[in-house]
Amino acid sequence: MIRRVAVVVAAFVVATSTMAAASPSMPVHSDAALPAQVAAGVGNATPNDSFTSIDCRAPGSCTAVGQFLDANGNHEAMTASMRNGVWGPPLPAVFAPSVASSSPNDAFTSVSCSAPGFCTAVGWFANTAGYQQAMMATQSGGTWAAATALTPASATPNDALVAVSCTGAGDCTAAGSEVRASGAPVAVTVQQVNGRWLAPIPVTLPSAVASASTTSGFTALSCVATSCVAAGWFVDTNGYHEAMTDTVGLPAQPVTFSTGPSPNPNDGLDAVSCAAVGSCTAVGWFLDAVGNQEAMAAQSRHGTFGAVHPATYALPGTIVAPGGEFTAVSCPTPGNCVAVGTLVTATGAAAMTESLTNGVWHPVVVAASLPGASATNDAFTAVSCSTIVDCTAVGHGEDATGNLDALSQTLRNGVWLSVVTATYATGVASPTPYDSFLAVSCVTSANCVAAGYFLDANGNTQAMTQRSSSPLVITGVPFANVTVGHPFIFHVGVAEVASCQWTLAPSGAPRGVHLSATGMLTGTATSTWSAVLHVTAHCGDQVATASVPLRAVSPRATTH
Repeated sequence: MIRRVAVVVAAFVVATSTMAAASPSMPVHSDAALPAQVAAGVGNATPNDSFTSIDCRAPGSCTAVGQFLDANGNHEAMTASMRNGVWGPPLPAVFAPSVASSSPNDAFTSVSCSAPGFCTAVGWFANTAGYQQAMMATQSGGTWAAATALTPASATPNDALVAVSCTGAGDCTAAGSEVRASGAPVAVTVQQVNGRWLAPIPVTLPSAVASASTTSGFTALSCVATSCVAAGWFVDTNGYHEAMTDTVGLPAQPVTFSTGPSPNPNDGLDAVSCAAVGSCTAVGWFLDAVGNQEAMAAQSRHGTFGAVHPATYALPGTIVAPGGEFTAVSCPTPGNCVAVGTLVTATGAAAMTESLTNGVWHPVVVAASLPGASATNDAFTAVSCSTIVDCTAVGHGEDATGNLDALSQTLRNGVWLSVVTATYATGVASPTPYDSFLAVSCVTSANCVAAGYFLDANGNTQAMTQRSSSPLVITGVPFANVTVGHPFIFHVGVAEVASCQWTLAPSGAPRGVHLSATGMLTGTATSTWSAVLHVTAHCGDQVATASVPLRAVSPRATTH
């Protein structure tokens, strides 16, 4: 869920510092990537770990989830939290007695946070009988509770939750699939209300396109307020895979095409992002009329999805037998989104982006391959946008020596900057990398954290994160004159950051002038004066200060 910015009228020159060791420079991923260090005796000496999802609620406050190889060679689900810019150790999921297998095969696939320290992670685990069950785990005040198992509908479950979206602490919706008593996997959603998980809701589809026992699955979910939209796939009455969207609580609908789909579809949706109730964009792939796979997007307005938009290219001749797929999308406001993924070009697979601006899609932008690369094996896997012109896309790319590097690209003020690769401290990473970012979360245009995996110096796969940061900008009304004897109220804020703690330095502040912790400057001048107010904003682990001139004048002076 994208955080909205307080009303901005003017900006002041500020000085910014960081309480933790994060770089204030503007380039994306300016910090060295950090391996996730599982505690000794818990993690394996030869790790095979990865982060798959991350959510940040403030600068320096994030939660990442994934899985790690434990000391016994089993995969366990894990969470890791950053507080004040410092990552804590990864923590394995915990279960009540007699719930999980003593030989786990578990993973968290998705995380969503409503505030720092209040998150929900979902995924799957091996139960005591060795079958795969879906699970949910909730963090409150920075502490994780034992995972909750989704009650299976089958005696031999093979269930998973793959997406979660939270609109408040204890109010989340998750999506995935579960095996029903018939033995077929069916797309389901499950809601958490006031901290209590309800029974899963299986998808319903029109009888004209799918039977009651059809196979289906949800792959993505996005919630705004009390409205959630899930995206995924189902097997139609002819046995073909079709893409579908589902406003939770209503029947699901197949995506529709104006022209160009295959009569024998093999389609699916990978991601969905909702900027407001009834305004969502889902992305994925479809088979075109000649059997090639193409990237596609479907946009809803007023709650109804329109016909599919196939990815468009400025120079169609450069695309060879389209193998396109959009894997992620981020929509900061209604009708404004960025979709990312991969496509087939004359030289191989390339990372790509396509932007929706005011409801109009623009041609695909192909990211440049890494310097010296003769062939490409590039893809964007995730994207996060803080505004309609500021986004970060992450993924991987093949370098000049044929190795795979984690990479990112930033959209700054509407212009895509150069692709950059992940950096590591000396001696940490393998000289022959096989790395990738799988997720990214941005709280401002240049304050992002990416998560994924990398090959370490010993040739093992470790989970890792990498952070970018930049100075914060304090904003507010253009303070000039206030009138003696009349109450005044102004609001100050930090661009793109919704929640900061504010303080006013007593030196230089006239009597009767107050600044609330939420940024409301109030007072009543009892005499004329001229002052410079020194305000400070604490936003996560970053601190911004500003000097604000303010003058109290007599009522007569304001009439001239």
